[in-house]
Amino acid sequence: MVSFEASVQIFVGWGKGKTGKMRAEMGSSTGNARRRLKRRGFVPFLLMMTAVLACLAVIRSPYFTVTRIAVEGTSSLKSDEIILMSGLVCGRNIFELDPVRATRRLLSNPKIESARVVRRFPSTIVIHVRERRAVGVVPYSGYFVEIDDLGRAICIREAYDNDKLPIITGVGARGVRVGEPVDAVRLQPALWLAALLDDRLRSRISEIHVDTDMSLVLFTEDRIKVIMGRDNTRETLNEKMRVLEAVLDRLANEGEAVQYIDLRSEKQPVVKMKTQ
Repeated sequence: MVSFEASVQIFVGWGKGKTGKMRAEMGSSTGNARRRLKRRGFVPFLLMMTAVLACLAVIRSPYFTVTRIAVEGTSSLKSDEIILMSGLVCGRNIFELDPVRATRRLLSNPKIESARVVRRFPSTIVIHVRERRAVGVVPYSGYFVEIDDLGRAICIREAYDNDKLPIITGVGARGVRVGEPVDAVRLQPALWLAALLDDRLRSRISEIHVDTDMSLVLFTEDRIKVIMGRDNTRETLNEKMRVLEAVLDRLANEGEAVQYIDLRSEKQPVVKMKTQ
């Protein structure tokens, strides 16, 4: 007959064996589960890396090499000048070129008012620019400064060689910095007038002069003096320019010699003929 102590020992031994077997089975199951998870995680990673490498191969293919740079919106500047200013070149991958940086380079030029650089896939870069429109030329310290309708200096020239722009005199220019408004005490009324001139009338006006009392005097290409008076507004100047163009057309048809045209009153223009 088995004693009580022996029975307890047999039961404890059986329990330990059972527990060890269970632990071994659990360890084996956990290891298998981890291996399955690793395999499941590796497959998506491998697919993702394959897709990335495929995209890189496509992006860097010769198909996306820039073969053409187009420029739109230029007037006085040449396309080659715009491309050179932008820093863009053909032969590079279209994704390697930086449109933002190229735009900043273009906007650093005072002649350019706005710029936009876009990619046109697969191999073209398009540069859209809008130039500042020069309305006149201001003499300053022996040089000639082209200005826009806001009085900003667009460029400085050594000689006055742009006969399409009127020269603006008497404004008292005190300081010039390219890209910034010209420092001049009497520039504003001349700017208003110059900005109102269309291309046809601008080609007929050779000089806009501002007297010390802020009155305006024009001189045509035929050296006809046009008295504009003072205290002009944009509205009155616009009407005076309309009247002036009509008077100049009539005088050109009649072929008579004119001493001056008085437009101090746009409703009652006075034309003084030269006496023989």
